[in-house]
Amino acid sequence: MPIKVGPLSSAVISLSSVTAVAGNILNNGDFSKGFSCYSAYEWSDNHQFLLSTNSRSGGHAAEIYCANNCSKAAIFPATGIPVTPGRSYAISLYTKCQPGSSGALYLPKTTTGNFLRGISCNGSWNQTKVTFTPAAEDTTFSFSIYNEGAGSFLIDDIVLTYSDGTTPTPSIWIHPGTRNVSLSPTTVSVDGKPYLAMGFYGVPPSHYSTVASLGANTILVPPDCFSTGGEDSLDLAYGLGLNVLPDFTMATRSGLDNGITKSGPGSAGTVTLPSAAMRFAPHLANIGTFLVDEPDQGAVNWYLISPLTLVSEALALRQHAKLPTLVDFQHAAWTTENSAYNGSGDIWMAEPYGTSFKNVTHAITTLESIHRRPIWLFNNDIVSTLIVPKAYWEVVQGATGIIYFDFDSFYGDPAGYAAVHQVFAELGSLKGAIFGVGFSMTPPSGITAIGRYSNGTHHILAVNPNTVNVTGKFSVPGLAAGKTITVLFENRKITSTSGAFSDSFIGISRHVYAF
Repeated sequence: MPIKVGPLSSAVISLSSVTAVAGNILNNGDFSKGFSCYSAYEWSDNHQFLLSTNSRSGGHAAEIYCANNCSKAAIFPATGIPVTPGRSYAISLYTKCQPGSSGALYLPKTTTGNFLRGISCNGSWNQTKVTFTPAAEDTTFSFSIYNEGAGSFLIDDIVLTYSDGTTPTPSIWIHPGTRNVSLSPTTVSVDGKPYLAMGFYGVPPSHYSTVASLGANTILVPPDCFSTGGEDSLDLAYGLGLNVLPDFTMATRSGLDNGITKSGPGSAGTVTLPSAAMRFAPHLANIGTFLVDEPDQGAVNWYLISPLTLVSEALALRQHAKLPTLVDFQHAAWTTENSAYNGSGDIWMAEPYGTSFKNVTHAITTLESIHRRPIWLFNNDIVSTLIVPKAYWEVVQGATGIIYFDFDSFYGDPAGYAAVHQVFAELGSLKGAIFGVGFSMTPPSGITAIGRYSNGTHHILAVNPNTVNVTGKFSVPGLAAGKTITVLFENRKITSTSGAFSDSFIGISRHVYAF
């Protein structure tokens, strides 16, 4: 998945509440919490994104470094900062870069068009300050800070205010605290009940209510990183019944420059993840922490995190965040190379994207063979007719969480969006069955199914993963002849014979039986 880490708020922790510090819409402008709330992009594949002890204030500055063959790279808040309509803003930042190098501050979609301000490099800390007004049609805005040359490009003390220097009234958490979340080898329980995670990655607060109305219960989003007045985003999610997994990917991904050596990706996380967790984790909306996305992805030089480093980061995080950690492994869908990462995540995640059901099975069996833990899967926007049966396939294979990547992709695809709505509605109504007691049954050849008994009803969730049509018999020991089998979500019924019933599957499809 692309990395998305998001918007920003300024805050300190008290025992009973979290209050934003006045004077900055952005939290973490001094990078005291590492790269939490930022994302990054490079053009030449030679850059490193680091925390540097060569800071203007506090303990660390952000650093974009390239030794040679450099094009350009940037950091930015990857989710838009909500706009107050008609208000002008001021952004101030300090940069330090060697003579002969160059950089820029970029502000897209202002009332005067896309704005670009060059940054001078003379080996000292220099301030860049710009006043601007976001375009009238936009509900959010962003900014990018570029390194366009070789060497070290340092960034520190980013401050965003209204143009008159004021900021919105800081939000105070209404619902601080720690949720009751526990794990078995196969199941996550939240507040004492088995939890079937269903939701989206990258939902903006403006669409929290939209997602909740679909039947989603989980969102994977940036930490609570900005304060623009009004209700805090975590309180908003909690009030809507949405549970949150804050994404610390960039906090984990960054390296560390201690003035002597430049360590690779992940080395800064052990330094900053504890403070990030203390700031962002203790809210009742949070049910876990998404530690990192694709640490096993080596195609980009600053993505790959060594297993030893990632496990060390997870241990540092767990000292301050008492909720389970999640790690998404890209390669689990097609290789068996992830065993060294065992211990980094309390809940396994993988991303068997595309239309191949075999990749789902491979990911689940691979991760289970390393260590039995609950498994949640990312899914992308595929052919809409396959979204529902693929979700059922994941459940019958043992997954207990389905997260769609990402909200914008599905929101812009009416057919895919409707299919996801169907997934949430159907699986949401089947949670009792999915976590019920297994019973013996044998599906027809070519069909994969699970049988579960709960609250006086037997359910069979069955999937045909292939395009070949299948007609056959479900054998259910003890099933009497003449019983009515209800085919849920299809408005039809089947009458059983002694110990069995028969049905047909037309291509890739799912059926749910209740009796």
